[in-house]
Amino acid sequence: MRPPAEQADGRAIRAILLDVWDPIGVAGIPETQDEYDAYIWPILALLQQGASLADLTGHLLSIAVEDMGLPGNRISAGAAAQALFDLPLKSRP
Repeated sequence: MRPPAEQADGRAIRAILLDVWDPIGVAGIPETQDEYDAYIWPILALLQQGASLADLTGHLLSIAVEDMGLPGNRISAGAAAQALFDLPLKSRP
């Protein structure tokens, strides 16, 4: 079990992945709200390590292209990366 601060950050990251990034279009489907959960903790680690906006954008594009086999959308990846970059992390070391 993760500490409460990390859990809160995880929920915030999940919301951004679903509401801003959502490369496969599952945000409005209640049964698929955990679709991107495997990416939450690696993204949180990047944020805690001080990843740049370019790092986050590249990471999201890489997930879409390499993990999901999609062409990748630089606009949605960039918007999600900006939202992630701007998160006031509760678990910042």
